[in-house]
Amino acid sequence: MFLLEITDAPPAAQRYSSALSGMERISPRLIGTEEGIEAILRHVRSVSADGVIAIAEHVLMWLSHNRKAFSPDCRLLCPGFECLEAISFKNRQIKLARVSGFSLLPTWYLKDAADVARIPQDHFPICVRPSHPAEARPTFKAVVHHSRETLERQIGALTFVGAPIVAQPFKVLPDVKIHGMRSADGTRMMFVPFYVERKYQGVTLTLQRTSFPPGVEAACAEFAVRANITGAFHFDLLFDPEQNRAYYLEINPRMGGVTDKAVAFGYDQPKLILEAFGHPQTADLLGSGTSRIRVVTKRAVCRHILAALKGELTPLDYPDCSCARHVLLSLRDLVFARDSVFDRHDLRGTIWFNTQSFNV
Repeated sequence: MFLLEITDAPPAAQRYSSALSGMERISPRLIGTEEGIEAILRHVRSVSADGVIAIAEHVLMWLSHNRKAFSPDCRLLCPGFECLEAISFKNRQIKLARVSGFSLLPTWYLKDAADVARIPQDHFPICVRPSHPAEARPTFKAVVHHSRETLERQIGALTFVGAPIVAQPFKVLPDVKIHGMRSADGTRMMFVPFYVERKYQGVTLTLQRTSFPPGVEAACAEFAVRANITGAFHFDLLFDPEQNRAYYLEINPRMGGVTDKAVAFGYDQPKLILEAFGHPQTADLLGSGTSRIRVVTKRAVCRHILAALKGELTPLDYPDCSCARHVLLSLRDLVFARDSVFDRHDLRGTIWFNTQSFNV
């Protein structure tokens, strides 16, 4: 496996991981250009690569738009450009989720104060997210508003390039992640659910195995077929344990999110990607994985503890409890949960990852 790193930084003194056979760099200024495609093709030929994949969605879209340049010797291990373009906007995803059978929270699309006025008062607090990261400036990921006035101020400060932002009631609930795979020819699909017991800054902190909430597996399959998504992807759902009901949030057509934690549970997403695009199966799709109840990235747990001690947790941190309780739960996971990064077969990668500096 080779890494083509998007950076202008000097070459690393050594490989980040013993799993890498080699590393090269490509300048960020080349991303999105014809010159960049030519540079990637030169690297592909130099190492005789038969597959290419990226993590960032905008890079995947750029590569997919230039898929013909890689054929027939090298496969792009990602969905087609039409699929990526269609689901790159959350408002389009939500429309597709509705017809696919997912439950949805009440949803509004906002561009001005008049749109904000349509939201009933009893639906506050409201969480707002951009339909697309590049469609509203300044950019943001998610903001929770407890009053109509603060929401109106944010809307008034935004410059809209295209699609509106998505507004939905903010619910203090855990998440369910559904990891999926669909083969390039559409003949094979599989889905595996995971439960997000704790969140930090709105993203997964503690992961567990779980079962499908009612109707979710069928909705995932219908969505995948309608979107014609292939390769690896994961659904983010908000889960109400009292009602045993999951609400659609978004789909991510890439690796990432909880890939490392899912692998620790035996869901080998990288190998599934290879199989989805025609590479022979090299191992069981679902290995035994860890026997521990919880999987975390312990580096993230340490960041969470520091943030809690400094009083810097936000409404996006779940569960809703005291800072002391957050610290105790993280200490529990630091001691008893499986670390998603540690690998005795790759001590170089483990040490490199955990010795990077971080700011809280």
